[in-house]
Amino acid sequence: MKLKDKVVLVTGAASGLGRATALACARQGADLFMVDRDREGLEKTLSQVTDIGATAENFVRDLVERQACVDAVAMAVERFGRLDALCNIAGIMQFHETTKVTPEDWDRMIATNLSAPFYLSQAAIPALLDQAKDPKPAMAVPPQSNKARPTER
Repeated sequence: MKLKDKVVLVTGAASGLGRATALACARQGADLFMVDRDREGLEKTLSQVTDIGATAENFVRDLVERQACVDAVAMAVERFGRLDALCNIAGIMQFHETTKVTPEDWDRMIATNLSAPFYLSQAAIPALLDQAKDPKPAMAVPPQSNKARPTER
């Protein structure tokens, strides 16, 4: 199991790609800290990953605020004592005619899809680097990217 004894934080874990990522990590032996604003969906994912045999915890939070992102990483490290991977999967899309997108709609999309992954990564990098056991740099890969960029130590 490639992720055995590794702790993975997955955002957007209540459904879709986030749930699929959590399940894939669970099958690889990871411990999971799962974040989403959808409590019911997150509970369903928790049930599925624990049925696989994973140790997991849910954190119900909307990641539109920076502090929620910082809290998610801090809680994951507090709960499991470490963090080995961050999967920034949470995202929203609102389908409106461009002329009908409100400033509030736009701000929520930017906060969820752009700011949250940045703040989560920013908060997680120190914990991820603490787990580095070789001279390779830590990697942060957003779901919309097909390339990873090394972080500087």
